[in-house]
Amino acid sequence: MVNFKNVVFILIGLTSVLSVVAQKKAAVKKKVSNS
Repeated sequence: MVNFKNVVFILIGLTSVLSVVAQKKAAVKKKVSNS
């Protein structure tokens, strides 16, 4: 059996990682457009 709390923590971790990656990509796009 998979623990529901573990699934919730995994989902939170994935969403936080995806948001950080999105912010980095946005920052890179801004740098590229500026240069």
